[in-house]
Amino acid sequence: MPIEMSIQQAAEYFNVSAQTVRRRLNTGQLLGKKVKGRWVIKVDTSVPPLDEREQGREDSAQDIDEVSTDSILKLQQEIQRLIVQFQNEKTRLINQQKQEGEENAKFIAQVEAENKGLRGQLERTEIAQTRFEAVVLELKEQIDQVKLKLDYISPDKMTLRQQKQILKSNIFKI
Repeated sequence: MPIEMSIQQAAEYFNVSAQTVRRRLNTGQLLGKKVKGRWVIKVDTSVPPLDEREQGREDSAQDIDEVSTDSILKLQQEIQRLIVQFQNEKTRLINQQKQEGEENAKFIAQVEAENKGLRGQLERTEIAQTRFEAVVLELKEQIDQVKLKLDYISPDKMTLRQQKQILKSNIFKI
């Protein structure tokens, strides 16, 4: 048979806090109404409150077990998915690193080959420059010798035209 109680009386009857009674009123677990600004709660006293509370605990414990098992399974699946994703990303990065390493090795080999070629060209250029300088020195010496010969030749025995011809012939021999 239902009786009417205050929040404090319902709290004592159900062996819970007044806040829990208010929360149950708000969620509809308890029936009540406000009279002159105070709650009046209808409680069925034909069912002992302890059994109801224990039943609620058993139901909620079973619900918690089901929720916990479902949550654990979902979390395990999410963990497995993340592990697979991590492993795939790790493999992708390792492959990318290997590929970049191979590309770098090819590039380094190409640069070294070009460098070797440039060193060869530089050596050939230096050799050619040394030869050129030697030829220039030899030509200067020959010119100096021709000048000396011309100095010894008297201008009265030879015409200017003959001197130029001698000079030209000596230059072309070089």
